[in-house]
Amino acid sequence: MSQMRAEIRPLLEDLARQDGLPPNAVSDLEATIASSLYLQNVMASAIKGGTLKHLAITDAPHEGGRYVGSSRTINLDVDNFNSSQSRSLLAHRDNLAVVLGHEAGHALLADAELRERYKLSYETTDAIRAASRDGTAADLTASVERYLSFTRRNEALAELIGLNSLASRTTGGVAAAFDRDRFLARADPSTPCIENGILAKGIALGEGGIQFTGNKLVSPAVEAVAQCYTDNASSLGQHGDSGYRAYYGGGLMETLYEARREYAKGTTMHVPDIELDLAKLKLDPRKIERAGVDLGGRGNSFDFVDTSAGRREYESVSHTHSGRSLQSTNPREPVARNETPDAPTFRADHPDHPDHPAFDSIRAAVRADGRWDDAQSSNIAAALLREHKADPLSHRLDRVVIGNTTAQGETNVFAVYAPHGDKDPFFTTRVEMNAAAQIPAERNLEQVEQINRRHIQKHHLSEQLDTQIQTQNPTRTLTPY
Repeated sequence: MSQMRAEIRPLLEDLARQDGLPPNAVSDLEATIASSLYLQNVMASAIKGGTLKHLAITDAPHEGGRYVGSSRTINLDVDNFNSSQSRSLLAHRDNLAVVLGHEAGHALLADAELRERYKLSYETTDAIRAASRDGTAADLTASVERYLSFTRRNEALAELIGLNSLASRTTGGVAAAFDRDRFLARADPSTPCIENGILAKGIALGEGGIQFTGNKLVSPAVEAVAQCYTDNASSLGQHGDSGYRAYYGGGLMETLYEARREYAKGTTMHVPDIELDLAKLKLDPRKIERAGVDLGGRGNSFDFVDTSAGRREYESVSHTHSGRSLQSTNPREPVARNETPDAPTFRADHPDHPDHPAFDSIRAAVRADGRWDDAQSSNIAAALLREHKADPLSHRLDRVVIGNTTAQGETNVFAVYAPHGDKDPFFTTRVEMNAAAQIPAERNLEQVEQINRRHIQKHHLSEQLDTQIQTQNPTRTLTPY
């Protein structure tokens, strides 16, 4: 058995202080983690990255494990530690290695998952605004398809990490000791990727039984597990009989519904329809409703246009949230799809940040002017982006304009929001370039994140107030004459 890595010990000590733990919970976890060097390395990486801070025991029915990004916690169901179950201690801890490995995989991938959700939300709002300006519909098929593809691979990679954790446990950290048949027999009860001791097609076990991805989310190894695990899941959602497509589809519908509703509340302009090619996305509205959709209350529905096969037909998804937790009965629950994304842990100078296109456009315009070097251009771009984001009237960056130098030697750069193209009104923000060039970009980029967090908090408060108003003042039905 390997020694426990020092980074993991505080999580177990913190867990031991929690009330109501099964008597064997801490010892089972300690033994399982110590027996798998691979699992230790994954957990230590997530701890170092700041995405894993706690372990907890929950009593959610039929839920083996769940990673919660908002609290950086891996929750493990109490049934994982039930000694009355008809299985040996070896099998009990083998299953725990797969469950914990899967959730540690989600913790390791938490930032990537958060970026994808944040990007989807941003692209949805941006597409709605653009369609409103142009008087068209907002086709979100591409954005939704990208997000669904990510969630499919994300679940597969987490499962792969769970299996690797068990493979490492079976060898005691000595790759040469790997016994393929013994591993398949021990892993069979814990994963659909092994049936009757036979490994699913396409899965390749490398040295020590480890599946290698080349450090890529898009890889043959991940695709093989996606086919046997993600694509075949059928125990998700509020009824315990939904697949991942319908499960994540519910969260997508909630995102699109809220984005369109929020835009409609704040504008007198055209509110566009949202278009989705359901056939291409492999989404079924009825299956999504069965998995569970939370649209804020009974009677609410989200209407959109299905563009499958070149047609334009109105479809609708209704609120079906039962009032109970939309937990999965799958033994390894994904990151909660209805968990509200926090502000990302990276800044607008990162290519994956939703504000990066605006930052990059400003920086490119400043560079093209030729009077400022790369560092100064980034400083100026960060300063103008901060002003642009802080202005409640500047909903989008449409162009960047550098003004003429004044008699005092000052040069202003403007961020322009032009909701009607070349027609008035125009909304602008500006900074003086010489002064902005001297302020480190990091300072203003951090303020951009603070602004983003305030926007998120304001959105949350608005939703809470809406819910309170609806609860206290239910809608009255008017009887026609």
